[in-house]
Amino acid sequence: MRVLLLSPPQWTTAQPSFALASLAGQLDRAGHQVVVRDLNLELVESILSPGGMRLAARRLSSAQELLPLELGLRLGTRDASDNAGLAALRLEVLERWSAAHGGELPTLTERALAAAPELRTADGFYDPFRYIASNAAIDDALQLFSLPFYPSELRWNHFAHPHVPLNLAPVVAFAKSRTDNPFRAFYQERLDELLEEEPGLVAISVTAFSQVLPGLTLASLLREAVGARGGRAPHLSLGGNFFSRLQEKLLQLPGFFTEFADSVTIGEGERPLVTLAEVLERGGALSEVPSLLYLDGAAVASTPSAPNFQLASLAHQRLDGFPLERYLAPERVLCVRASKGCYYAQCTFCDAHHGLQPDAVGPERLVAELAHLKECYGVTHFEMVDQCIAPAYLDAMSDALIAADLGVSWFFNARTEPGFTPGLMEKAKRAGATMVMWGLESGSPRLLKMMRKGVASERRFEVLKASANAGLFNFAYVFFGFPTETRAEAEATMELIHGHPDLIHAYGRSVFSLGRHSPLMQDPKRYGVLGWVEDGEELSTNLSFQLEDGLQGAELAAVLEECTARGRAALGEPLWMTLRSREALHLYLARFGSDFVRAYRLDQGTRDAEFVF
Repeated sequence: MRVLLLSPPQWTTAQPSFALASLAGQLDRAGHQVVVRDLNLELVESILSPGGMRLAARRLSSAQELLPLELGLRLGTRDASDNAGLAALRLEVLERWSAAHGGELPTLTERALAAAPELRTADGFYDPFRYIASNAAIDDALQLFSLPFYPSELRWNHFAHPHVPLNLAPVVAFAKSRTDNPFRAFYQERLDELLEEEPGLVAISVTAFSQVLPGLTLASLLREAVGARGGRAPHLSLGGNFFSRLQEKLLQLPGFFTEFADSVTIGEGERPLVTLAEVLERGGALSEVPSLLYLDGAAVASTPSAPNFQLASLAHQRLDGFPLERYLAPERVLCVRASKGCYYAQCTFCDAHHGLQPDAVGPERLVAELAHLKECYGVTHFEMVDQCIAPAYLDAMSDALIAADLGVSWFFNARTEPGFTPGLMEKAKRAGATMVMWGLESGSPRLLKMMRKGVASERRFEVLKASANAGLFNFAYVFFGFPTETRAEAEATMELIHGHPDLIHAYGRSVFSLGRHSPLMQDPKRYGVLGWVEDGEELSTNLSFQLEDGLQGAELAAVLEECTARGRAALGEPLWMTLRSREALHLYLARFGSDFVRAYRLDQGTRDAEFVF
């Protein structure tokens, strides 16, 4: 079976897709022909090309000419619909941008054309000022590309259209729209060459929310193109974490399959997709494929799940076909996985481990994969995407890496447990670790107890100190808005992340969201959750909820603004805040070390700052 794997926009263009690389490895080992296309990268490359910039400028000019005519017609017919209001708002936004930046188009284009080549070089990437300038140029180019489709917004690793609710009818309309959808023309230019691959199976992986509308647009256009061509149509399958969380809703939406896909794989995709390729190749029935949704007559059928492949039995990632030299960073940082699920799995707010069958590989198997990726593809930087690595495993893994002497660098997620001793953190540093992403969550002892974090609030500082003293960079995850959180407790969290720069070197903040499969939902009223409803969108994975007490609405928004203001006041402009991703932060740490990254301030630095390459 010839299988075409597609990664749609919009996500980071610095590294290849872990999901596609893993699926490609499994399919290749099973004897199938695999073709990979990273359409996410290709879109950004097309925007940052001379033709792409000219096209964006022409679209902007055409929209400014046509929108007044459209508004005139709508006014003449007394059109008071949302479309009329949107056209007026779009024209206002375009005219405001042109008044402020229209004269800068030649300079913007020049900067945009230089940005990607600059980021691909060590000199351009590892100079903070050149790095920032390149990313600012890309931001401007993406904004120019998006403007004619306002309120569609395309950013570095994000896409959103706030006027498209995730219900089937508006999503279908968006996928077919030439005026609102910024992806259609890009896809249409590539449909012929995609189908010339003559795949028997086309699989689109949607792993991030920002890929949903672009991914469904791609699926819709592929179905249209296949229908127009005639002949034997490839089987079109969707998969990824997003759709796995929609299983119950998709069972009630046969129209989704009519419009977008022949099947949807649920859960971990390796076994379903390999089996699907085998079944299609011999003309078998879809009912033979585990963890699959598909249209059977007028109803959606669901097949039973089957045990997933054990991690130790998985093929190594396959990067053949990925344009590794074209990603927007000088070095690749690949995702690898030593375990799946969460060995702790008690935090009341978290359902990230839902549906995963806990599993782990031995350190020797992990080292073998790193060695393979280094030997075959020259990769020496890795992100451990385990939800959290236990102290005992870190110890054994570090021993194995030191013994293998691979010369690789990596970073990982962990809990602030007492087992992360000074000796263990020093060993991890010798084994190539650069950074630990710690789940600190809150500065409130009361909330930590409600969250069932299982760590004493004060003992966490001992672990952070052991890590910092070993030369590792400490990144903290925190969030606001947990049920019943008070303003004083939010202040304690701000003090935690801003008041200990010697122990907490960087942080990422977010807002509490209610996961339908989280332990908190087993007894929500105990946590002050009075009620919850499914968001009124068929294709949404969210729950809306009401709290008995705690930070909500405007008060929560004010806390987030205060957190940002305090961070700037306490930290100035630290280097880590300008780096677009944790992978970029890791690369800087691997090159310059934790002390340099911690100390460097952009508001104090100069272009003459010394960088040792």
